[in-house]
Amino acid sequence: QQQQQHMNDELKVLRMVNHPFMISLLYAFQNQASLFLVLEFMQGGDLYITMQARPEKHFTEPETKFITAELSLALCHLHRLDIAFRDLKPENVLFDLEGHVRLTDFGLAKEGVTDSDRQTVCGTPIYMSPEAVRGMNQGPSTTHPMANDWWAFGTLIYEMVFGKAPYSARSFDNLMKKITQDELSFPAGHSFSADGVDIVTRLLEKTEADRLGAEDSPEVQRHPWFAGVDFDAMLRKEIPPVFVPEQHDDPLKHFPDKLTTEVVEKADFQSPAKAQLARSPSREEFPLFDYRRSRDDLAEPEPEPEATAAQPAPASTGMAPVWPPEAIRFMPKGEQEELKQLIKDALRVHGADSPAMDAEKDRLERQFCIELGQLDDVIAAVQQQQQSMRPLTPAG
Repeated sequence: QQQQQHMNDELKVLRMVNHPFMISLLYAFQNQASLFLVLEFMQGGDLYITMQARPEKHFTEPETKFITAELSLALCHLHRLDIAFRDLKPENVLFDLEGHVRLTDFGLAKEGVTDSDRQTVCGTPIYMSPEAVRGMNQGPSTTHPMANDWWAFGTLIYEMVFGKAPYSARSFDNLMKKITQDELSFPAGHSFSADGVDIVTRLLEKTEADRLGAEDSPEVQRHPWFAGVDFDAMLRKEIPPVFVPEQHDDPLKHFPDKLTTEVVEKADFQSPAKAQLARSPSREEFPLFDYRRSRDDLAEPEPEPEATAAQPAPASTGMAPVWPPEAIRFMPKGEQEELKQLIKDALRVHGADSPAMDAEKDRLERQFCIELGQLDDVIAAVQQQQQSMRPLTPAG
C-alpha cells in the first residue's frame, strides 16, 4: 500500500512540474505486470559520476555556483507549488550535453506539505537535516517543511567544493550524532570565498527556523554568494554553463558499465504460475499511469516575477474559444470534459470570485494534477464559452 502511494505521488508531481531544470515526464503507461515512466534522456551523466571521475574529486567554486544556481531555480519552483523534494543529492542531479542541470527522481517528493506539521522521515542519511534525524526518535514534525531541502542544498555545495560531505562517519549512529551535535567546520587552508563560507554556514544552521530559505525560498538566491547571477536570464538558458560535459559519439559514455550493461528481465506473461506469484497492477490503483506530454508542455517557461499586476482581459475577437486550452491538452479527452463540467458546476454554485470558489479551485488543482495558473486559464476558457453561448471549437 505504501509503495503504491509513493508511485502515484511521484507520477502526480512529475505531471505537475514543467521547468527547464527538472526532468520531464514524456509518457506513463502500464501493462499486465509493470508500471512505466518514460523520461528525458540526459546524456551528460549525473553530478556524482562527474565529480568522482575528476582527479581532484570536486568542482571549482564558479562551477559550483552556476550548477547550484540552476538547482535553486528548480527547488524554488517546487516550493512555490507546495512540494518538498526531500532527496537532493549528487545522484539526483543530471546534466544535458550543454551543461544545464535536471533535477530527477521524485520518488520521495511530497505535495501539500505546508498544511501539515508532520512529515515522513526520509532521504539519504548523509544529506538528512537535524530535524529529520531527531524525527526518527521523537516522531516526525516540522514547522518549516522546505527547510530540509535547503539543508541538503548546503550539504551539496560543501561536497561539490571540498569533495566530501560536511558530516560523515563509519556508522549510521555516529553520522546521526554528528549531524545533530557537531559544529560545522571547513578544511584548513581552503580557498573558498567568504560569501561561500557564509551561505553554507547559514544553510547548515541546525535550527530549522533560522536556516536560510526556511521562511522564504528565494531568500537563498538573494544571498551575496549569488550576487551577479541574473536568475531570469539563467531560467531562459541565456547564460552559458561554466561546466560542459565532454562530447562523445557514444551516448552512454558518461554512465558506468554496471548501469548500461544491466540486464532487464522481461516478465513471462504466458506462465500462469508466475502470474500467481505477483499481483498485477490495476488501473484503479494507478489511475495516473496513462499520460502523454504534448510538445508544447516541454517549452521553457517565462521567468516568474515575485509580484505581477493583474492584467485586463483581452478584448473579444468574436471567435469561439479553442478547446481544450493549451494547459490541459496532455489530459485524456474524458478528463478534459470532466474538468470542464466540474468548473461549470462550481461557477454556477459559487460564482467566479468567492472563498468557496477558491477552495474548489484548490481541490481541482490537486485532483487533476495541474498548476493553479493553468487552471485559471481553463476556467477563463469555460467562462468565455458561457459568455459567447457558442459551442467550443475543436483545436486543429
